[in-house]
Amino acid sequence: MSTDIFLSEYQSGLSWFIASKKMYLSAKTLSDTASAQPYSRSDERTKYIVLGHYDSSMMCYGFAVELALKGCIIEYHPERVRIKVVSDGKGKVCDARVEQLGVDVGKKGHSLVDLANAVKLFRQGDNSFFPHKNVHEEVKAILEVLTEYSVWAGRYPIPKSLEEMNLDSAGHKLPLREMESWIHFIIESLLSDYGLSLHHGSVIRS
Repeated sequence: MSTDIFLSEYQSGLSWFIASKKMYLSAKTLSDTASAQPYSRSDERTKYIVLGHYDSSMMCYGFAVELALKGCIIEYHPERVRIKVVSDGKGKVCDARVEQLGVDVGKKGHSLVDLANAVKLFRQGDNSFFPHKNVHEEVKAILEVLTEYSVWAGRYPIPKSLEEMNLDSAGHKLPLREMESWIHFIIESLLSDYGLSLHHGSVIRS
């Protein structure tokens, strides 16, 4: 039974989209709380609370985008999902593990830019995802920042390698509300294709 449940979660994007929505709403709550909390430089306790809320919100935003992108891959690009099933000599399944979900699971498994490329988020032409292609570089910069927060900046003071530390990237210089606007656009657009919304009751596509 557990094998069936495990495999079924990689056959439909629904639970991934719902998890994305929950993570997004959590991130927005943390961000709004941080923005509404004034503090002075001498108020150490409140400062750490606000900074903690901000770091946590960025990490959750990163997870929300990752979940939405992976849900899209599962739902619309099943050929990019690879699961290794291990069985014993009698055919009984002993283990199952994901080896590819848009990108190979591993170091690049949480790269939002790579996942976005896997679902052709930056496609051009009549079926383009974004209203203008000149925003692609800005959105990629935001995805790179969110990846940092998901992988290490939202959890640790320093990454495991210098290569992962890119605090001078363009994304770090963008205003928070501008970043949040693009995050909302990406997730809302991906979820709407499935009949889900970040703010309203959902009509699940049959």
